Amino acid sequence: MSIVQAVQLVLLTLSSLLVSVRAERVDDAAFLRRAAQLGLAEVAASKMALVKSRSPAVRSFADAVLADHSRLREQLQSLADEADVELPVGLTLRQKLTLRVLRDGSDDKFDQRFTDSFGVKAYARAIELFEAAAASARDPDVQAFAESALPTLRDRLDAAKDLGRRDEGWAGSLGWIAR
Repeated sequence: MSIVQAVQLVLLTLSSLLVSVRAERVDDAAFLRRAAQLGLAEVAASKMALVKSRSPAVRSFADAVLADHSRLREQLQSLADEADVELPVGLTLRQKLTLRVLRDGSDDKFDQRFTDSFGVKAYARAIELFEAAAASARDPDVQAFAESALPTLRDRLDAAKDLGRRDEGWAGSLGWIAR
């Protein structure tokens, strides 16, 4: 990984820490758009993992993520149609940069970067977002959707943590998350 890529990764990580999905009251339309946006990045990263990963476990995780997001996207789209909310169809600049760092970094560290950025961190953010919607969405259908998605999101977070524990070469970098 070049110095520029390392700096980009550090800046992206720091900026993601500054941006929070927490809100006292969840705006249903904002939740639907944010959930769809997170899903777009997860799908793009998972498709990349199917090509670049050397680990059968990571490829299996990516397959499961793609299946989950296909189902969730259909439900999101249905809710958005009912609420007359336009969902995003493209990646944000931040997501594009994060995916570029994932793609262009050392192939030896691809699985670590994928599991950390698009596994553990992504699912922790998604759970936070969906928990907020489950607790305070105004539309009962949006609230029910958020509640129903949480078990799958939690399962994927646990699976991502397990991936980090399997590879002794980089498990230490995720060890604090597993505790």
